Amino acid sequence: MNQCTDFLLTRLIRIFALLSFFLLITAPVFAEPVEVWSHFYSAQNERYRMIKAIIPLQNGGYILGGLRALEPNVNDITLTQINADGDVIAESVFDQNNADEQTEDMTKSPDGGWVVTGTRVRDLLIVKFNEEREMVWTRTWGGAGLDQGKSIVPAIGGGYVVCGFSGAYDDTIAAILMRYPEDGEGDPIWIQGIPVAASLGFIDLALIPDGYIAVGNARSNVLLAARFDAEGDTVWTHKIPVEAGFSTLYRVRYLGENRLVVAGIINASVYVAIMNLDGEIEWSERYENVIGPSEVEITETPTGFFLACRTNGRAHPDQWWLATLSENGELTWSDYFGAAGSGNIPFCVLGQPDGTILVGGMGIQEERMQGRLTRFQLPEPEAPVQILALSPGWNIYSTYLSPDSPNIRDMFASLVERGTLRLIKDGSGRFYAPLLNFCNLPNWNPSQGYFINMAESDSLTVSGVPIPIDTPIVLNRGWGIVAYYPENELSAADAFANIHDALIIAKDGGGRFYLPDQNFSNMGNLRRGVGYYLKMNAGCQLVYPNPQGR
Repeated sequence: MNQCTDFLLTRLIRIFALLSFFLLITAPVFAEPVEVWSHFYSAQNERYRMIKAIIPLQNGGYILGGLRALEPNVNDITLTQINADGDVIAESVFDQNNADEQTEDMTKSPDGGWVVTGTRVRDLLIVKFNEEREMVWTRTWGGAGLDQGKSIVPAIGGGYVVCGFSGAYDDTIAAILMRYPEDGEGDPIWIQGIPVAASLGFIDLALIPDGYIAVGNARSNVLLAARFDAEGDTVWTHKIPVEAGFSTLYRVRYLGENRLVVAGIINASVYVAIMNLDGEIEWSERYENVIGPSEVEITETPTGFFLACRTNGRAHPDQWWLATLSENGELTWSDYFGAAGSGNIPFCVLGQPDGTILVGGMGIQEERMQGRLTRFQLPEPEAPVQILALSPGWNIYSTYLSPDSPNIRDMFASLVERGTLRLIKDGSGRFYAPLLNFCNLPNWNPSQGYFINMAESDSLTVSGVPIPIDTPIVLNRGWGIVAYYPENELSAADAFANIHDALIIAKDGGGRFYLPDQNFSNMGNLRRGVGYYLKMNAGCQLVYPNPQGR
Protein backbone atom coordinates (compact mmCIF):
# COMPACT_ATOMS: atom_id res chain seq x y z
CA MET A 1 0.00 0.00 0.00
CA ASN A 2 1.61 3.36 -1.11
CA GLN A 3 1.75 6.65 0.80
CA CYS A 4 -1.20 8.11 -1.10
CA THR A 5 -3.35 5.13 -0.27
CA ASP A 6 -2.24 5.31 3.37
CA PHE A 7 -3.20 8.99 3.47
CA LEU A 8 -6.61 8.40 1.90
CA LEU A 9 -7.27 5.47 4.22
CA THR A 10 -6.45 7.58 7.26
CA ARG A 11 -8.73 10.35 6.01
CA LEU A 12 -11.47 7.80 5.35
CA ILE A 13 -11.22 6.45 8.90
CA ARG A 14 -11.43 9.94 10.35
CA ILE A 15 -14.51 10.79 8.25
CA PHE A 16 -16.20 7.48 9.08
CA ALA A 17 -15.92 7.98 12.83
CA LEU A 18 -17.28 5.23 14.94
CA LEU A 19 -20.69 6.45 16.13
CA SER A 20 -22.35 3.22 17.12
CA PHE A 21 -23.15 1.87 20.55
CA PHE A 22 -22.88 -1.88 21.02
CA LEU A 23 -25.22 -3.78 23.35
CA LEU A 24 -23.40 -7.02 24.11
CA ILE A 25 -24.97 -10.14 25.56
CA THR A 26 -21.89 -12.17 26.34
CA ALA A 27 -23.40 -15.40 27.68
CA PRO A 28 -26.47 -17.56 27.36
CA VAL A 29 -29.63 -16.23 28.98
CA PHE A 30 -30.11 -18.21 32.18
CA ALA A 31 -33.48 -19.42 33.44
CA GLU A 32 -34.15 -20.63 36.95
CA PRO A 33 -34.04 -24.37 37.67
CA VAL A 34 -37.38 -26.17 37.73
CA GLU A 35 -38.23 -28.53 40.60
CA VAL A 36 -39.14 -31.91 39.08
CA TRP A 37 -39.79 -33.87 42.28
CA SER A 38 -38.85 -34.00 45.94
CA HIS A 39 -38.89 -37.18 48.06
CA PHE A 40 -38.44 -37.88 51.75
CA TYR A 41 -36.91 -41.18 52.85
CA SER A 42 -37.45 -42.68 56.31
CA ALA A 43 -39.18 -45.48 58.18
CA GLN A 44 -41.67 -44.84 60.97
CA ASN A 45 -39.32 -46.18 63.64
CA GLU A 46 -36.40 -43.91 62.63
CA ARG A 47 -35.52 -40.84 64.69
CA TYR A 48 -33.81 -39.22 61.70
CA ARG A 49 -32.11 -39.97 58.37
CA MET A 50 -29.57 -38.13 56.21
CA ILE A 51 -28.43 -38.48 52.59
CA LYS A 52 -24.67 -37.92 52.31
CA ALA A 53 -23.75 -39.14 48.79
CA ILE A 54 -25.39 -39.64 45.38
CA ILE A 55 -23.94 -41.89 42.65
CA PRO A 56 -25.66 -42.29 39.26
CA LEU A 57 -26.37 -45.77 37.82
CA GLN A 58 -26.29 -46.80 34.17
CA ASN A 59 -30.03 -47.55 34.22
CA GLY A 60 -30.86 -43.92 35.03
CA GLY A 61 -31.33 -44.51 38.75
CA TYR A 62 -29.08 -43.67 41.69
CA ILE A 63 -27.47 -45.11 44.81
CA LEU A 64 -27.85 -42.94 47.91
CA GLY A 65 -25.32 -43.30 50.69
CA GLY A 66 -26.53 -42.09 54.06
CA LEU A 67 -27.25 -42.84 57.68
CA ARG A 68 -30.20 -43.39 59.99
CA ALA A 69 -30.77 -43.54 63.74
CA LEU A 70 -33.25 -45.75 65.60
CA GLU A 71 -32.10 -44.59 69.01
CA PRO A 72 -30.06 -41.66 70.34
CA ASN A 73 -26.36 -41.56 69.41
CA VAL A 74 -26.46 -44.85 67.47
CA ASN A 75 -26.35 -44.40 63.68
CA ASP A 76 -26.45 -47.03 60.95
CA ILE A 77 -25.10 -46.80 57.38
CA THR A 78 -27.75 -46.94 54.64
CA LEU A 79 -27.43 -47.71 50.93
CA THR A 80 -30.64 -46.96 49.04
CA GLN A 81 -31.22 -47.75 45.37
CA ILE A 82 -33.80 -45.54 43.62
CA ASN A 83 -35.07 -45.17 40.06
CA ALA A 84 -34.97 -41.99 37.97
CA ASP A 85 -38.22 -40.80 39.59
CA GLY A 86 -36.83 -41.19 43.11
CA ASP A 87 -38.82 -44.31 44.01
CA VAL A 88 -37.04 -46.81 46.28
CA ILE A 89 -36.05 -50.07 44.54
CA ALA A 90 -34.03 -51.67 47.33
CA GLU A 91 -32.16 -50.76 50.49
CA SER A 92 -29.44 -52.16 52.74
CA VAL A 93 -28.61 -51.18 56.30
CA PHE A 94 -25.21 -51.78 57.90
CA ASP A 95 -25.23 -52.03 61.70
CA GLN A 96 -22.32 -53.87 63.30
CA ASN A 97 -22.68 -54.71 66.99
CA ASN A 98 -25.09 -51.82 67.53
CA ALA A 99 -22.18 -49.36 67.23
CA ASP A 100 -22.51 -45.73 66.16
CA GLU A 101 -21.52 -45.72 62.45
CA GLN A 102 -21.86 -42.56 60.38
CA THR A 103 -21.57 -42.12 56.62
CA GLU A 104 -19.68 -39.11 55.30
CA ASP A 105 -18.96 -40.04 51.66
CA MET A 106 -19.16 -42.90 49.17
CA THR A 107 -17.44 -43.87 45.92
CA LYS A 108 -17.96 -46.56 43.30
CA SER A 109 -15.47 -49.45 43.36
CA PRO A 110 -13.89 -50.91 40.17
CA ASP A 111 -15.84 -54.18 40.60
CA GLY A 112 -19.21 -52.40 40.54
CA GLY A 113 -19.64 -52.19 44.31
CA TRP A 114 -19.53 -49.27 46.73
CA VAL A 115 -17.09 -48.05 49.37
CA VAL A 116 -18.23 -45.82 52.23
CA THR A 117 -16.09 -43.78 54.60
CA GLY A 118 -17.11 -42.11 57.84
CA THR A 119 -16.80 -42.79 61.56
CA ARG A 120 -17.40 -45.72 63.91
CA VAL A 121 -17.73 -44.33 67.43
CA ARG A 122 -14.44 -42.33 67.43
CA ASP A 123 -12.46 -44.14 64.71
CA LEU A 124 -12.14 -43.56 60.98
CA LEU A 125 -14.28 -46.14 59.16
CA ILE A 126 -14.18 -47.71 55.67
CA VAL A 127 -16.80 -50.25 54.56
CA LYS A 128 -16.76 -52.09 51.22
CA PHE A 129 -20.10 -53.30 49.73
CA ASN A 130 -20.63 -55.44 46.64
CA GLU A 131 -22.96 -54.54 43.77
CA GLU A 132 -25.91 -55.99 45.69
CA ARG A 133 -25.11 -53.67 48.62
CA GLU A 134 -23.86 -56.56 50.81
CA MET A 135 -20.96 -55.83 53.15
CA VAL A 136 -17.65 -57.35 51.94
CA TRP A 137 -15.19 -55.96 54.48
CA THR A 138 -14.87 -53.22 57.03
CA ARG A 139 -11.81 -51.47 58.50
CA THR A 140 -11.27 -48.90 61.22
CA TRP A 141 -8.26 -46.72 61.96
CA GLY A 142 -7.54 -44.46 64.88
CA GLY A 143 -6.07 -43.90 68.28
CA ALA A 144 -7.09 -42.35 71.56
CA GLY A 145 -8.50 -39.19 69.92
CA LEU A 146 -11.32 -38.63 67.44
CA ASP A 147 -10.57 -39.84 63.90
CA GLN A 148 -12.92 -39.20 60.97
CA GLY A 149 -13.07 -40.13 57.31
CA LYS A 150 -14.67 -37.29 55.33
CA SER A 151 -14.17 -38.09 51.64
CA ILE A 152 -13.07 -41.10 49.56
CA VAL A 153 -11.92 -41.62 45.95
CA PRO A 154 -10.43 -44.57 44.01
CA ALA A 155 -6.64 -44.63 44.39
CA ILE A 156 -4.21 -44.39 41.49
CA GLY A 157 -2.81 -47.90 41.21
CA GLY A 158 -5.74 -49.54 43.01
CA GLY A 159 -7.40 -49.29 46.39
CA TYR A 160 -8.92 -46.17 47.94
CA VAL A 161 -7.70 -42.84 49.26
CA VAL A 162 -9.48 -41.26 52.23
CA CYS A 163 -9.08 -37.78 53.67
CA GLY A 164 -10.26 -36.52 57.02
CA PHE A 165 -9.16 -35.61 60.52
CA SER A 166 -7.11 -37.35 63.17
CA GLY A 167 -6.76 -36.47 66.82
CA ALA A 168 -3.79 -38.78 67.29
CA TYR A 169 -1.66 -38.74 64.12
CA ASP A 170 2.03 -38.76 65.01
CA ASP A 171 1.16 -37.38 68.45
CA THR A 172 -0.51 -34.29 66.99
CA ILE A 173 -3.86 -33.13 65.62
CA ALA A 174 -3.77 -33.35 61.83
CA ALA A 175 -5.59 -33.25 58.53
CA ILE A 176 -4.88 -36.70 57.12
CA LEU A 177 -4.76 -38.49 53.79
CA MET A 178 -4.33 -42.27 53.60
CA ARG A 179 -4.45 -45.03 51.01
CA TYR A 180 -6.02 -48.42 51.73
CA PRO A 181 -5.52 -51.54 49.56
CA GLU A 182 -8.36 -52.85 47.39
CA ASP A 183 -9.02 -55.85 49.65
CA GLY A 184 -8.83 -53.76 52.83
CA GLU A 185 -6.26 -56.13 54.33
CA GLY A 186 -3.59 -54.87 56.70
CA ASP A 187 -2.54 -51.34 57.51
CA PRO A 188 -2.86 -48.33 55.18
CA ILE A 189 -0.31 -48.35 52.34
CA TRP A 190 0.67 -44.79 53.26
CA ILE A 191 -0.54 -41.94 55.48
CA GLN A 192 0.16 -38.22 55.28
CA GLY A 193 -0.71 -35.63 57.92
CA ILE A 194 -0.69 -31.83 58.11
CA PRO A 195 -0.94 -30.25 61.60
CA VAL A 196 -4.17 -28.31 62.21
CA ALA A 197 -6.21 -26.94 65.09
CA ALA A 198 -8.62 -29.11 67.08
CA SER A 199 -11.51 -30.83 65.22
CA LEU A 200 -10.58 -29.37 61.86
CA GLY A 201 -8.80 -30.86 58.85
CA PHE A 202 -9.59 -32.12 55.37
CA ILE A 203 -13.27 -32.19 54.38
CA ASP A 204 -13.19 -33.07 50.69
CA LEU A 205 -10.95 -34.80 48.18
CA ALA A 206 -10.59 -34.75 44.38
CA LEU A 207 -8.78 -37.23 42.16
CA ILE A 208 -6.56 -35.56 39.54
CA PRO A 209 -4.53 -37.24 36.77
CA ASP A 210 -1.34 -37.65 38.82
CA GLY A 211 -2.52 -37.43 42.42
CA TYR A 212 -5.03 -35.82 44.75
CA ILE A 213 -6.25 -32.40 45.95
CA ALA A 214 -7.65 -32.12 49.49
CA VAL A 215 -9.36 -29.08 51.04
CA GLY A 216 -10.70 -28.03 54.41
CA ASN A 217 -9.42 -25.71 57.12
CA ALA A 218 -6.35 -25.53 59.34
CA ARG A 219 -7.83 -23.14 61.90
CA SER A 220 -11.24 -21.51 62.27
CA ASN A 221 -10.11 -18.64 60.03
CA VAL A 222 -7.46 -20.40 57.90
CA LEU A 223 -8.45 -22.15 54.67
CA LEU A 224 -6.50 -25.30 53.82
CA ALA A 225 -5.71 -26.81 50.40
CA ALA A 226 -3.02 -29.35 49.56
CA ARG A 227 -1.85 -31.36 46.57
CA PHE A 228 -0.38 -34.85 46.85
CA ASP A 229 1.21 -37.07 44.22
CA ALA A 230 0.16 -40.67 43.53
CA GLU A 231 2.45 -41.96 46.32
CA GLY A 232 1.03 -39.58 48.90
CA ASP A 233 3.97 -37.17 48.95
CA THR A 234 3.05 -33.53 49.43
CA VAL A 235 3.46 -31.38 46.31
CA TRP A 236 2.24 -28.14 47.89
CA THR A 237 0.22 -26.93 50.86
CA HIS A 238 -1.61 -23.62 51.08
CA LYS A 239 -2.83 -22.28 54.43
CA ILE A 240 -4.76 -19.10 53.64
CA PRO A 241 -5.61 -16.78 56.55
CA VAL A 242 -8.88 -14.83 56.21
CA GLU A 243 -10.72 -12.37 58.42
CA ALA A 244 -12.03 -13.40 61.82
CA GLY A 245 -15.01 -15.70 61.77
CA PHE A 246 -15.38 -19.37 60.93
CA SER A 247 -14.16 -20.16 57.41
CA THR A 248 -13.56 -23.39 55.54
CA LEU A 249 -13.45 -25.01 52.12
CA TYR A 250 -16.19 -27.66 51.92
CA ARG A 251 -15.81 -28.93 48.36
CA VAL A 252 -13.28 -29.38 45.57
CA ARG A 253 -14.12 -30.67 42.09
CA TYR A 254 -11.69 -31.44 39.26
CA LEU A 255 -12.94 -29.84 36.04
CA GLY A 256 -10.29 -31.20 33.68
CA GLU A 257 -7.78 -29.15 31.69
CA ASN A 258 -5.67 -28.35 34.78
CA ARG A 259 -8.55 -26.62 36.58
CA LEU A 260 -10.40 -27.06 39.89
CA VAL A 261 -13.40 -25.41 41.49
CA VAL A 262 -13.47 -25.02 45.27
CA ALA A 263 -16.40 -23.85 47.39
CA GLY A 264 -16.80 -22.96 51.05
CA ILE A 265 -17.47 -20.06 53.37
CA ILE A 266 -15.42 -17.09 54.49
CA ASN A 267 -16.92 -15.67 57.64
CA ALA A 268 -20.58 -15.13 56.69
CA SER A 269 -20.30 -15.31 52.88
CA VAL A 270 -20.28 -18.16 50.37
CA TYR A 271 -16.92 -18.44 48.60
CA VAL A 272 -16.19 -20.00 45.18
CA ALA A 273 -12.88 -20.01 43.31
CA ILE A 274 -11.31 -21.53 40.21
CA MET A 275 -7.69 -22.57 40.67
CA ASN A 276 -5.14 -24.48 38.63
CA LEU A 277 -3.30 -27.58 39.80
CA ASP A 278 -0.45 -25.40 41.10
CA GLY A 279 -2.88 -23.79 43.54
CA GLU A 280 -2.99 -20.46 41.69
CA ILE A 281 -6.37 -18.69 41.75
CA GLU A 282 -7.84 -17.77 38.34
CA TRP A 283 -10.88 -16.05 39.82
CA SER A 284 -12.76 -16.01 43.09
CA GLU A 285 -16.12 -14.63 44.18
CA ARG A 286 -17.86 -14.09 47.50
CA TYR A 287 -21.65 -14.09 47.68
CA GLU A 288 -22.75 -11.91 50.57
CA ASN A 289 -26.54 -12.22 50.21
CA VAL A 290 -26.79 -15.55 52.07
CA ILE A 291 -27.85 -15.53 55.72
CA GLY A 292 -25.72 -17.75 57.97
CA PRO A 293 -24.33 -20.10 55.29
CA SER A 294 -22.82 -23.52 56.00
CA GLU A 295 -22.55 -26.95 54.34
CA VAL A 296 -21.74 -25.49 50.92
CA GLU A 297 -22.10 -27.91 47.98
CA ILE A 298 -21.18 -27.29 44.34
CA THR A 299 -21.44 -29.16 41.04
CA GLU A 300 -20.63 -28.36 37.42
CA THR A 301 -23.49 -27.72 34.97
CA PRO A 302 -23.59 -27.28 31.18
CA THR A 303 -23.55 -23.49 31.64
CA GLY A 304 -21.42 -23.06 34.78
CA PHE A 305 -22.04 -24.19 38.34
CA PHE A 306 -24.86 -24.99 40.77
CA LEU A 307 -24.55 -24.10 44.46
CA ALA A 308 -26.49 -25.35 47.47
CA CYS A 309 -25.93 -24.45 51.12
CA ARG A 310 -27.70 -24.36 54.45
CA THR A 311 -28.91 -21.05 55.85
CA ASN A 312 -29.21 -20.23 59.53
CA GLY A 313 -30.69 -16.80 60.07
CA ARG A 314 -33.85 -15.34 61.55
CA ALA A 315 -35.40 -14.72 58.13
CA HIS A 316 -34.41 -18.04 56.55
CA PRO A 317 -33.63 -20.64 59.24
CA ASP A 318 -32.73 -24.14 58.04
CA GLN A 319 -33.48 -23.60 54.36
CA TRP A 320 -31.51 -24.47 51.26
CA TRP A 321 -29.99 -21.49 49.46
CA LEU A 322 -29.70 -22.54 45.82
CA ALA A 323 -27.87 -20.62 43.10
CA THR A 324 -26.60 -20.93 39.56
CA LEU A 325 -23.33 -19.35 38.47
CA SER A 326 -21.89 -18.65 35.04
CA GLU A 327 -18.49 -20.08 34.10
CA ASN A 328 -16.97 -16.80 35.32
CA GLY A 329 -18.69 -16.87 38.71
CA GLU A 330 -21.49 -14.42 37.90
CA LEU A 331 -24.55 -15.10 40.04
CA THR A 332 -27.27 -15.78 37.46
CA TRP A 333 -30.08 -16.97 39.77
CA SER A 334 -30.62 -17.67 43.47
CA ASP A 335 -33.50 -18.48 45.80
CA TYR A 336 -34.36 -20.08 49.14
CA PHE A 337 -35.89 -23.55 49.04
CA GLY A 338 -38.00 -25.37 51.62
CA ALA A 339 -40.13 -24.05 54.46
CA ALA A 340 -38.31 -21.91 57.03
CA GLY A 341 -37.40 -23.84 60.16
CA SER A 342 -37.97 -27.22 58.50
CA GLY A 343 -34.47 -28.56 59.15
CA ASN A 344 -33.35 -28.45 55.51
CA ILE A 345 -29.62 -29.14 55.23
CA PRO A 346 -27.91 -30.09 51.95
CA PHE A 347 -25.07 -32.62 52.26
CA CYS A 348 -24.49 -33.53 48.61
CA VAL A 349 -25.29 -32.31 45.10
CA LEU A 350 -24.92 -34.08 41.75
CA GLY A 351 -25.03 -32.37 38.36
CA GLN A 352 -25.39 -34.27 35.08
CA PRO A 353 -24.69 -33.30 31.45
CA ASP A 354 -28.40 -33.09 30.56
CA GLY A 355 -28.97 -30.34 33.14
CA THR A 356 -30.35 -32.65 35.85
CA ILE A 357 -29.42 -31.51 39.38
CA LEU A 358 -29.96 -33.67 42.48
CA VAL A 359 -29.65 -32.15 45.95
CA GLY A 360 -29.55 -34.57 48.88
CA GLY A 361 -29.61 -33.95 52.60
CA MET A 362 -32.30 -33.84 55.26
CA GLY A 363 -35.53 -32.07 56.11
CA ILE A 364 -38.52 -32.30 58.45
CA GLN A 365 -41.56 -34.20 57.18
CA GLU A 366 -44.38 -35.49 59.40
CA GLU A 367 -42.58 -34.03 62.42
CA ARG A 368 -39.53 -36.24 61.84
CA MET A 369 -36.12 -35.44 60.40
CA GLN A 370 -35.97 -37.45 57.16
CA GLY A 371 -33.60 -37.90 54.27
CA ARG A 372 -34.55 -35.49 51.51
CA LEU A 373 -33.69 -35.70 47.81
CA THR A 374 -34.88 -33.12 45.29
CA ARG A 375 -34.44 -33.21 41.55
CA PHE A 376 -34.16 -29.96 39.59
CA GLN A 377 -33.91 -29.47 35.86
CA LEU A 378 -31.95 -26.66 34.28
CA PRO A 379 -33.77 -25.36 31.18
CA GLU A 380 -31.91 -25.33 27.89
CA PRO A 381 -30.07 -21.99 27.72
CA GLU A 382 -31.17 -19.60 25.04
CA ALA A 383 -28.73 -19.15 22.18
CA PRO A 384 -26.15 -16.39 22.73
CA VAL A 385 -26.84 -13.24 20.76
CA GLN A 386 -25.02 -10.03 19.94
CA ILE A 387 -27.14 -6.95 19.33
CA LEU A 388 -25.61 -4.09 17.37
CA ALA A 389 -27.29 -0.68 17.61
CA LEU A 390 -26.23 1.08 14.39
CA SER A 391 -26.20 4.87 13.94
CA PRO A 392 -26.88 6.76 10.69
CA GLY A 393 -23.81 6.99 8.47
CA TRP A 394 -20.76 4.77 8.71
CA ASN A 395 -20.06 2.21 11.42
CA ILE A 396 -17.15 -0.20 11.84
CA TYR A 397 -17.99 -3.35 13.70
CA SER A 398 -17.24 -7.05 14.19
CA THR A 399 -18.81 -10.04 15.93
CA TYR A 400 -17.53 -12.31 18.65
CA LEU A 401 -20.01 -15.00 17.58
CA SER A 402 -19.76 -17.33 14.61
CA PRO A 403 -23.16 -16.56 13.05
CA ASP A 404 -25.73 -19.31 12.60
CA SER A 405 -26.46 -17.86 9.14
CA PRO A 406 -23.17 -16.44 7.81
CA ASN A 407 -24.55 -15.55 4.34
CA ILE A 408 -24.34 -11.76 4.07
CA ARG A 409 -27.74 -11.35 2.42
CA ASP A 410 -29.40 -13.56 5.05
CA MET A 411 -27.69 -11.84 7.98
CA PHE A 412 -28.81 -8.36 6.92
CA ALA A 413 -32.20 -9.25 5.40
CA SER A 414 -34.13 -7.52 8.21
CA LEU A 415 -32.27 -4.22 7.62
CA VAL A 416 -32.82 -4.46 3.87
CA GLU A 417 -36.53 -5.13 4.40
CA ARG A 418 -36.82 -2.00 6.54
CA GLY A 419 -34.81 0.05 4.02
CA THR A 420 -32.16 1.15 6.54
CA LEU A 421 -29.05 -0.53 5.09
CA ARG A 422 -27.09 1.28 2.37
CA LEU A 423 -23.77 -0.54 2.08
CA ILE A 424 -21.52 -3.15 3.71
CA LYS A 425 -17.81 -3.24 2.82
CA ASP A 426 -14.86 -5.31 4.00
CA GLY A 427 -11.18 -4.31 4.25
CA SER A 428 -10.46 -5.57 0.74
CA GLY A 429 -13.04 -3.32 -0.93
CA ARG A 430 -15.65 -6.01 -1.59
CA PHE A 431 -19.18 -4.84 -0.84
CA TYR A 432 -22.90 -5.52 -0.66
CA ALA A 433 -25.20 -2.81 -2.07
CA PRO A 434 -28.86 -3.79 -1.56
CA LEU A 435 -30.22 -1.02 -3.82
CA LEU A 436 -28.10 -2.37 -6.68
CA ASN A 437 -28.84 -5.98 -5.72
CA PHE A 438 -25.09 -6.58 -5.88
CA CYS A 439 -22.91 -8.55 -3.48
CA ASN A 440 -19.40 -9.90 -3.99
CA LEU A 441 -18.75 -10.40 -0.29
CA PRO A 442 -18.21 -14.02 0.73
CA ASN A 443 -19.81 -15.37 3.91
CA TRP A 444 -19.39 -13.34 7.07
CA ASN A 445 -15.91 -13.84 8.52
CA PRO A 446 -16.04 -13.35 12.32
CA SER A 447 -12.27 -12.77 12.47
CA GLN A 448 -12.63 -9.59 10.41
CA GLY A 449 -14.17 -6.18 10.89
CA TYR A 450 -16.57 -4.51 8.42
CA PHE A 451 -17.82 -1.07 7.38
CA ILE A 452 -21.59 -0.62 7.39
CA ASN A 453 -23.41 2.49 6.17
CA MET A 454 -26.92 3.13 7.48
CA ALA A 455 -29.63 5.45 6.14
CA GLU A 456 -31.08 5.74 9.64
CA SER A 457 -30.68 4.19 13.09
CA ASP A 458 -31.48 0.48 13.39
CA SER A 459 -30.28 -2.62 15.20
CA LEU A 460 -29.11 -6.03 14.07
CA THR A 461 -29.37 -9.19 16.16
CA VAL A 462 -26.77 -11.87 15.43
CA SER A 463 -27.13 -15.32 16.96
CA GLY A 464 -24.43 -17.96 16.90
CA VAL A 465 -21.70 -19.78 18.74
CA PRO A 466 -19.27 -17.74 20.90
CA ILE A 467 -15.73 -17.76 19.57
CA PRO A 468 -13.09 -18.76 22.15
CA ILE A 469 -11.11 -15.70 23.18
CA ASP A 470 -7.74 -17.20 22.21
CA THR A 471 -8.79 -18.35 18.69
CA PRO A 472 -5.93 -17.36 16.33
CA ILE A 473 -6.66 -14.65 13.71
CA VAL A 474 -4.53 -14.97 10.56
CA LEU A 475 -2.98 -11.66 9.51
CA ASN A 476 -1.34 -10.91 6.16
CA ARG A 477 1.30 -8.33 5.42
CA GLY A 478 -0.22 -4.89 4.89
CA TRP A 479 -3.58 -3.56 6.08
CA GLY A 480 -6.52 -5.48 7.47
CA ILE A 481 -9.48 -5.07 9.82
CA VAL A 482 -9.70 -7.49 12.74
CA ALA A 483 -12.39 -8.41 15.24
CA TYR A 484 -11.92 -8.15 19.00
CA TYR A 485 -12.96 -11.30 20.94
CA PRO A 486 -12.20 -10.75 24.66
CA GLU A 487 -15.09 -9.89 26.97
CA ASN A 488 -12.91 -7.60 29.08
CA GLU A 489 -11.45 -4.39 27.70
CA LEU A 490 -7.70 -4.31 27.11
CA SER A 491 -5.21 -1.65 26.14
CA ALA A 492 -3.85 -1.89 22.60
CA ALA A 493 -0.43 -2.87 23.99
CA ASP A 494 -1.90 -5.77 25.96
CA ALA A 495 -4.33 -6.87 23.24
CA PHE A 496 -1.67 -6.97 20.52
CA ALA A 497 1.21 -8.16 22.69
CA ASN A 498 1.86 -11.38 20.76
CA ILE A 499 2.22 -9.52 17.39
CA HIS A 500 4.29 -6.62 18.78
CA ASP A 501 7.31 -7.25 16.53
CA ALA A 502 5.25 -7.50 13.31
CA LEU A 503 2.77 -4.69 14.02
CA ILE A 504 3.52 -1.30 12.46
CA ILE A 505 0.41 0.58 13.53
CA ALA A 506 -3.09 -0.09 14.87
CA LYS A 507 -6.02 2.32 14.39
CA ASP A 508 -9.60 2.57 15.55
CA GLY A 509 -12.59 4.03 13.72
CA GLY A 510 -11.98 7.50 15.12
CA GLY A 511 -8.45 7.80 13.77
CA ARG A 512 -6.77 7.16 17.13
CA PHE A 513 -3.73 4.93 16.89
CA TYR A 514 -1.14 2.76 18.60
CA LEU A 515 2.56 2.73 17.58
CA PRO A 516 4.27 -0.23 19.25
CA ASP A 517 7.80 0.90 18.33
CA GLN A 518 7.18 4.26 19.99
CA ASN A 519 5.20 2.76 22.88
CA PHE A 520 2.51 5.34 22.14
CA SER A 521 -1.27 4.91 22.12
CA ASN A 522 -4.22 7.29 22.33
CA MET A 523 -6.74 4.57 21.42
CA GLY A 524 -7.98 3.83 24.91
CA ASN A 525 -9.13 0.29 25.66
CA LEU A 526 -10.32 -2.07 22.94
CA ARG A 527 -13.98 -3.17 23.08
CA ARG A 528 -15.92 -6.19 21.92
CA GLY A 529 -17.95 -5.62 18.77
CA VAL A 530 -15.55 -3.05 17.31
CA GLY A 531 -13.26 -3.58 14.30
CA TYR A 532 -9.64 -2.37 14.33
CA TYR A 533 -7.23 -1.55 11.48
CA LEU A 534 -3.81 -3.17 11.66
CA LYS A 535 -0.82 -2.67 9.38
CA MET A 536 1.67 -5.54 9.49
CA ASN A 537 5.24 -5.83 8.21
CA ALA A 538 4.87 -9.61 7.95
CA GLY A 539 2.18 -12.27 8.11
CA CYS A 540 1.48 -13.80 11.52
CA GLN A 541 -1.31 -14.89 13.87
CA LEU A 542 -2.99 -12.64 16.43
CA VAL A 543 -3.99 -14.42 19.65
CA TYR A 544 -5.73 -12.32 22.29
CA PRO A 545 -4.68 -12.96 25.90
CA ASN A 546 -7.09 -15.18 27.80
CA PRO A 547 -6.82 -14.48 31.55
CA GLN A 548 -9.00 -17.48 32.48
CA GLY A 549 -7.50 -19.99 30.08
CA ARG A 550 -10.87 -20.56 28.42
